[in-house]
Amino acid sequence: ELLRALRKEKEGATPRFAALERAYFALRGGYYLWWGDYDQGKALVEEGLARAAETGDVALQADCLQHLCYYAIQREDGELLCSAASRLSEAAERCGDASLGAMARRFSGMSLLFLGKFEEADRTLQAPVAQFRRMEYLDSPYTPQVLSGNCYPGAIPHPPARVPEPPHAFCRYLSKCEDH
Repeated sequence: ELLRALRKEKEGATPRFAALERAYFALRGGYYLWWGDYDQGKALVEEGLARAAETGDVALQADCLQHLCYYAIQREDGELLCSAASRLSEAAERCGDASLGAMARRFSGMSLLFLGKFEEADRTLQAPVAQFRRMEYLDSPYTPQVLSGNCYPGAIPHPPARVPEPPHAFCRYLSKCEDH
């Protein structure tokens, strides 16, 4: 309502107003996706993404792409997740954000999981865990990212000889995540 009132009062969008409006689309769309209102949420996030791309707002593009990644996970849509993760990886590189890049790799691994490419998913999901551990030496702790990343192998079908008792490992990491 405030954005509508400002638009009428200002007779058009100033650069500051346009930036607020872009952020609003991303934020509101993300909430709708989280709440399960997928049609409205996806439309708002995609509008925010399009406007962010037009203006070169890479940080907002990354936010919108993260929303699309989480939406794809909720829908278990491997193809959409793969596409959004790839674009997120590019945005992370342009921003110079290593932790965002690691998240993009995790999303890529999850897309492979949804697409049934289990061996490739297993290899891909291990890379971000190692990256978060390396980043901990120079940055703040990434304990939840490392622990949650260790949960994903429990969702991948493995030959019994390769991963003994995967449900126990999954439960152990899940318990550590809940503790943190």
